[in-house]
Amino acid sequence: MENGATLYSGGRVLVLDGVTPPQEALVVRDGRVAGVGDAGDMTRLAGKGARCVSVRGATCSGSCGLAARDLDLSQCRSQLL
Repeated sequence: MENGATLYSGGRVLVLDGVTPPQEALVVRDGRVAGVGDAGDMTRLAGKGARCVSVRGATCSGSCGLAARDLDLSQCRSQLL
């Protein structure tokens, strides 16, 4: 049973805050970014039943302050084919 969270991992996540180094994964829950960090921490944050999406080495940009609909995941989606 899905819990409403989606875990994007398997690539690099750029937070775009000018400080945070590239991260391994991000979690989106209820249309908002719930967290960005290493794959293990984000897997735990996403929880059981989360939808898991491999971005297959793509680089995704986003910010924890943005809604998921505002993220540029176009590169990630193109790598999922």
